[in-house]
Amino acid sequence: MALLFHERSRTTISLHASHLIGRSERCDLRIDEQYVSTEHASIRWNGQVWHLKDLGSRNRTYVNGASVSATDPVVLNPGCTIAFGLKEDTWRLESLAAPEAVAIPLDGGAPLVAVNALLPVPSPVKPAATVYRGSDGGWKLDEEGETKDAIDGGVFSVDGRSFRLSLPSAVLPTVPVGSLETPRINDLELRFSVSADEEHVEIVATWRGQALRLGARTHNYLLLELARRRAADAGVRLPDTSCGWVYQDELCERLRVDAARLNVDVYRIRKQFAHLELLDPATVIERRARTKQLRLGVKRFAIEQV
Repeated sequence: MALLFHERSRTTISLHASHLIGRSERCDLRIDEQYVSTEHASIRWNGQVWHLKDLGSRNRTYVNGASVSATDPVVLNPGCTIAFGLKEDTWRLESLAAPEAVAIPLDGGAPLVAVNALLPVPSPVKPAATVYRGSDGGWKLDEEGETKDAIDGGVFSVDGRSFRLSLPSAVLPTVPVGSLETPRINDLELRFSVSADEEHVEIVATWRGQALRLGARTHNYLLLELARRRAADAGVRLPDTSCGWVYQDELCERLRVDAARLNVDVYRIRKQFAHLELLDPATVIERRARTKQLRLGVKRFAIEQV
């Protein structure tokens, strides 16, 4: 994420995809100084670069000491200095990395920031909702077994707290030329190695001959159950779009867990695949809108007894 360092206070903040600066309580960066306007300036990510725009402030905005026009946004460069109202009170742009998804608590708590395009809310320990990047590049909100499109600036509530979303543009991230073959979930093939008593389930993901070991985890059994359902449906020649879907309540009963525990395991599986640096790791488990159904998002897999 892009980082903004305040020279005077020696503090650093991370920039959201759309960051409002000023004295208002609505601002993401609140500067409680009389020379700063209520809504003074904004810094936005357009999918490729960061832009700064003065919002018609009384005392102007400065980049590298030069006044910024209120009509023309300025492209920001690494190491540039920014001042809001008082030219001597500077902030330095220390990084220009693309932003991650952020959930901003409306009760004033610290913002929650996604890691590898995966954001559990209110915490990784209790992921009552999850925001993630889908296979089309758009952001999704998985909440209480339902998945819907996540909207930049949208507000949702979990566990009695409300959060506002700040989301980067809905496109897949640009990758270096040498990494154009970065895989998606459906490029993988999974191999499940299951012990005779089914107490031990190990998963290996392969892609173009490269083995990516995911190890043995307790939540792997959930993925195994979803794989078995998808295999059974494919065996009776159901269309691929219909294969593998299972109702959440049925899955909870089969695994002897409640919905909260199931959500935790779904998040842990998605996090496990996020470490593989895929373009769409969270889609390893898909949810069907308005049905509380889910399925394994990988088409190619094998199950073997060991």
